[in-house]
Amino acid sequence: MFSRLRVLVSRIHGWLTIGCLDQDFEQELEGHMALLTEENIRRGLTPEEARRDARLRLGGVTQLREIHRELQGLPWLETVVQDLRYALRMLRKNPGFTVVAILTLALGIGASTAIFTVINAVLLRPLLYANPQQLVTWRGNESLLDVDDIRGQSRLFSAGGAVNAETMDYTGGPEPLAVHAGYLDAGLFQALGVPAMLGRTLSPEEDRLGGPRVVVLAYSFWRECLAGDANVVGKTIPLSGNHYTVIGVMPAAFVVPEYDLDVFVSLRVVYPEAAAYRGVHFMRSYWRLKPGVTLAQAAAGMAAVDARLAADYPSYDKGRHTVPVPLQQWVTGNVRSALWVLFGAVGMVLLIACANFAGLLMARTVTRRREMVIRATLGGGRHRLIRQALTESTLLAVLGGGGGLLLANLGTRLLVAAKPAALAHLNGVSMDPAVLLFGWPYQP
Repeated sequence: MFSRLRVLVSRIHGWLTIGCLDQDFEQELEGHMALLTEENIRRGLTPEEARRDARLRLGGVTQLREIHRELQGLPWLETVVQDLRYALRMLRKNPGFTVVAILTLALGIGASTAIFTVINAVLLRPLLYANPQQLVTWRGNESLLDVDDIRGQSRLFSAGGAVNAETMDYTGGPEPLAVHAGYLDAGLFQALGVPAMLGRTLSPEEDRLGGPRVVVLAYSFWRECLAGDANVVGKTIPLSGNHYTVIGVMPAAFVVPEYDLDVFVSLRVVYPEAAAYRGVHFMRSYWRLKPGVTLAQAAAGMAAVDARLAADYPSYDKGRHTVPVPLQQWVTGNVRSALWVLFGAVGMVLLIACANFAGLLMARTVTRRREMVIRATLGGGRHRLIRQALTESTLLAVLGGGGGLLLANLGTRLLVAAKPAALAHLNGVSMDPAVLLFGWPYQP
């Protein structure tokens, strides 16, 4: 261990004193040159011919310097630093080429990475619920009485609930504010499986006709309207002329599929007339399959329930045909094809950007042909010249990739701010390591 440490210290010391070693080498080289020149003069050559012959016998001075430096400590790091410095000087010397190359890459990488960020959040990333693969819904709405009957008659679901979005007036702030309220039953929170961040969610004892006026708050409403009060549980807030006791606050990532809601109240308490009427089919229901239950089994079970409801309540439920659909598929169904088509389009833009970048590098290499010839004549090896060119292109790629990620972050924020109606859970969109791993390998 100590021997390795001594070797490392010696290498670091040699690296720190490389300037002094180079100076000694130059003096030694000049000494050899002087000796060979004197020897040639004694042979009868003129001073000019003698010095020229001495240079030829010594070989390329630049190549000798590189060989000398390779014999010192940490030669690879020294070479990399030298190549980077030279690359930076050349890029500063040609600002027009540098700006165009970086923008070309940044636009291609930024557009494709921004769209992939949305695709990753909307299509690839699981919904932010407990065991989201067990959640299903179906086309068409239900009355609350139908939801109760499905829970009672089907043995395929471990939980289920429904919600309807309405507007309530919040008058606890400086000015009255219209907020999006979710009229729901207690089974919804149980089906989605997301516990409250503060307090608790609605209980079955509270979700009844004539029950207490209690409310669960969305995270955004709690932060913006109640200043993130950590002691809000147990306090009351005014909603549409009534006071509701706060029993819980949901986490920031929680959203009800297809809705952007601020508060959650019991339908049976806030609108008992609609809760008790089977003909009002205005609630979107969500259901959690029991472990091991397949989608085909759920469809067969719902067909039996549909038949019973149609027979028992022909005036309201005649012609029912319920087809369970995975919640992930339902939420993204309207935008899935559009997002993949858009991703294909920006992928073509990225390929065009890479081709343009390669063309710029080729054109620049042609203009620097004379420089490369001179450097080769002075002793620069083929591998050394190739490595320098790769260093410059890699530096441009890194700068372009960094600019692309900045543009991607900006584009993603703009998409989130736009809040497309079809992407109700767009607040889950963010750049993560998976997105960075997608964007970075596409740099030339």
